[in-house]
Amino acid sequence: MWEKELNRIYQSLLIKLIAPQKTKLVETQINWAKQIDLEKDFLYSFEDLQIKIGREGIFITAMNFMNKRTNIRIRRSSN
Repeated sequence: MWEKELNRIYQSLLIKLIAPQKTKLVETQINWAKQIDLEKDFLYSFEDLQIKIGREGIFITAMNFMNKRTNIRIRRSSN
């Protein structure tokens, strides 16, 4: 449900922006996606990650990254 609301607000914002602003917003979203991937790659580069944060920590981390990626896909598909 929150994804639909987020998408509705994002679409409303895109409609109100002029072309250069809209382009910058889309570029920002793309860069944000790249940053999430870099954070994930850094975090998972630790060989002893499970020892440091436990099995539950790995599960929560994976869910966090999946949720962020889902939000990005919603925004990209609405462009």
